[in-house]
Amino acid sequence: MADSDKPLKLRALDVEDLTVLAACLQDAILPLSDIAYLPEERRFALVANRFRWERAGDRKAFERINCGITFHNVRAAKLKRIDRRDRGLLLDLLTLSAEEIEGGYVVSLICADDRVIRLELDRIEVTAEDYGLAWPTGAKPEHAEGRPR
Repeated sequence: MADSDKPLKLRALDVEDLTVLAACLQDAILPLSDIAYLPEERRFALVANRFRWERAGDRKAFERINCGITFHNVRAAKLKRIDRRDRGLLLDLLTLSAEEIEGGYVVSLICADDRVIRLELDRIEVTAEDYGLAWPTGAKPEHAEGRPR
């Protein structure tokens, strides 16, 4: 099995790791119905429909796959321009960013249309793992010049 055929399985423990994870998750679709903040467990979990950039290359056929992502050590979660009641909302993930704050970190999931999920963490610990079978998608995400990818 070629490396690009293997399911993604990553763990981010610092800002550098988070940068790698952000590259793998760029252009993922996040259904709001598949996002949960579990304050009693100090976890924020979601399922993303991840575009498989590692398989894209110059191909004409592209793939997406489900990816479970969990942020651990979460002490707060805030939403910007996201109505939690809109369970049919699909967020287009552009990138992840992290900044150190007193006593921890803020990790932001930056989405299209100026939508943001802001997580306050005691420390960075994020796991991401593909599951299930990939499915074909006809379009490769495109970005305006000067934007990622």
